[in-house]
Amino acid sequence: MSTKPANAAPGPGPGPGPGSAEDEAGEAALIARHVGFDPRGPAPADARLIDSGGGIWALVAYRDANLAGLDAIAHAYQTSPEAIRAAFAFYRRHPGAIDGRVAANA
Repeated sequence: MSTKPANAAPGPGPGPGPGSAEDEAGEAALIARHVGFDPRGPAPADARLIDSGGGIWALVAYRDANLAGLDAIAHAYQTSPEAIRAAFAFYRRHPGAIDGRVAANA
């Protein structure tokens, strides 16, 4: 039995589709709409949501510390669930860098 809520934000690993090129393109477009970089640090660990400015690493840390789902994270960071899905799509592509930032800020 999982301890994550039913609408839990996904962790690293395969995304919600079969991994087709169409799914990859859709995920890339979602990321492009919602994820940007701090101009002082353009590395994946420095990525943040465009609308709220929340760091992707902070969203991951919040999810892990609170066993929070998409809606709870979106509410906490005053953004849309779609933006949170984009953040975790980005995280699936860069888990090592982002997990490193989470660990450095723990």
